[in-house]
Amino acid sequence: MNPIFQLALQKADSPPEETSFSGDSSLVSTAALADQLEQISKQLVSLDADIGEQRGQEDLAQKAAALYTARRKCDNLSDYAPMPNTPGFDIMLDLYYQSQMQRSVSVSSAVIASSCPATTGLRWVHVICDSGLAQIVPDPSDKRRRFVELTSEGQNFIVACLKAFPKFAHNY
Repeated sequence: MNPIFQLALQKADSPPEETSFSGDSSLVSTAALADQLEQISKQLVSLDADIGEQRGQEDLAQKAAALYTARRKCDNLSDYAPMPNTPGFDIMLDLYYQSQMQRSVSVSSAVIASSCPATTGLRWVHVICDSGLAQIVPDPSDKRRRFVELTSEGQNFIVACLKAFPKFAHNY
């Protein structure tokens, strides 16, 4: 039986509270009833919160399992595994997103997208370029700057990884 329903039945079966106030007895019984209803309401809210927290923990566990499975699928998509667990993967996700927004990404911006120290981010830019998933191209308007862009192989890899991720990623 639902715990909320059980609590409501339990409270309904309990005898009314005795009061010894003087004055209008209908006001006293209404006040006592209002107090009881408030207590029941607080208990119901507490039970509902406990049930909601339990469901939330179950949902998080399912999301964790789905995310783990999706990451393993991405690992198997490329010879460059374990890409989903690296700053290189973060760079590739950013490159993909920026390309879909019709934006160019400079090498320094790609390094920032890695969310790691600059030298590590730069190393990862070179790793994904050396693996054929991205390429560095000169900026046509400023010869001092270079852009990073995904190759068609890199685009296909990211698209396959995104398809492997479950729908919950939209709510995450």
